[in-house]
Amino acid sequence: MWNCLKRVLCLNSAFVFAIFLARTGASPAIVNGVLGHSVSLFPSIPVRQDVYEVEWIKSSPRTMIAQYSEGSIKYFNSSYNNRITLHSGNFSLEIHDLRKEDADEYEVIVTAGDSGDERRERIQLKVYELVSGANITVQTTVICNFTLTCTMTSGDHTSFTWWRNGEASVNDSTQHIRVLGNTLEVSHTAEVEDAVYKCEARNPISNETAEIRLRDICKLNTYARTGASPAIVNGVLGHSVSLFPSIPVRQDMDEVVWKRSSPSTKIARYLEGSIKYFNSNYNNRITLHFGNFSLEIHDLRKEDADEYEVIVTAGDSGDERRERIQLKVYGNWHGVNGNKTNKW
Repeated sequence: MWNCLKRVLCLNSAFVFAIFLARTGASPAIVNGVLGHSVSLFPSIPVRQDVYEVEWIKSSPRTMIAQYSEGSIKYFNSSYNNRITLHSGNFSLEIHDLRKEDADEYEVIVTAGDSGDERRERIQLKVYELVSGANITVQTTVICNFTLTCTMTSGDHTSFTWWRNGEASVNDSTQHIRVLGNTLEVSHTAEVEDAVYKCEARNPISNETAEIRLRDICKLNTYARTGASPAIVNGVLGHSVSLFPSIPVRQDMDEVVWKRSSPSTKIARYLEGSIKYFNSNYNNRITLHFGNFSLEIHDLRKEDADEYEVIVTAGDSGDERRERIQLKVYGNWHGVNGNKTNKW
């Protein structure tokens, strides 16, 4: 009776292991990893007490990289430089600090100690760089005829999707929209209602978006109202004041120049990431903030009152926009009712 029962158990055990025989002819499972991060390759093999040996092999070139045998673990391939860990609890292979060259097909071979039955399984590891730094640049031809280009600072195997006001953009002759991968061509015969254009850059492990407003695109391609009255900014003697141009802040700004009118003198310039100051009359009292192109004047003096002009040039198209701001400087007058200001 016992011998019969033992035979049944052995047969059942062999049958269970047999149904997990490797499907080496089938397509390997795919695992996506992130460049510079860790990834684990998990074989779909049931954890059993009678596992005698586990071998992990990399296919190109075919090389054994890790082995579990009778409770001991050994590593073979020096190219991993201590970047792999074979976990005896579940036979998974963990690869740390992923590199591009780690992308390959891996094979795990598990041998049972009681019967010598062997199971093989293949896993395809793909390594991707995270998508980051998505940005939209603009190339204009005439007012509101433009091409948007979506770029990234990093990322590979990337696909792009364009959205207009939350709806996916497709080629549409009636809407004058043409989609070409990471570029979007839009044609308008005249200024239209405002819209938000967004690009989404995506790969199998990550995605990032960037957006731009139609009104910012169209304003950049129009000339400033230099003939109109300048905006007025009031400053207080001895204090600081900032002159903010109403120009959309964009990534492709090539040059920003601040001038004062009487006499016409260049006082500050932003050019390709560098800032330079020209007028010694300010004695280090001005700061050009390239984040928003504002001009800050410190320790205000009476002679700082003047009309100022900012000229912004786009690097992609060379379009130029000018804007004037009138600075008025007032002195402090301390009355019985508190602080008041009095014009000089």
